[in-house]
Amino acid sequence: MLMFSPTPMNCSEPFGSFWESQETTSSGTSPLTPEEKAVVEHYSLNHKLTETGRYQVALPKQDQPFKLGESRQQAVRRFLTNERTLLRKNSWEPFRDAVEEYFV
Repeated sequence: MLMFSPTPMNCSEPFGSFWESQETTSSGTSPLTPEEKAVVEHYSLNHKLTETGRYQVALPKQDQPFKLGESRQQAVRRFLTNERTLLRKNSWEPFRDAVEEYFV
């Protein structure tokens, strides 16, 4: 239901309190976690603009790699299934080209 009021309404009061509740800290952003700081530092030290106009960023390496557990056999089985599917659909070469782009 839509209601009209014959008296003028001051819209700044309700909206003002809304915007005040939505404001962040005085700096405009929340403080970064140590991990986020490391990501920003890595980016600033390891990015470049290529001749083609694309940005290139080296992937960061963790000091202590994440343990994957006993999932190798399952991962190999999934990879081989995906590979057979791509070969059957004649989609292997575009997929290979897309993956190779990440390793160049």
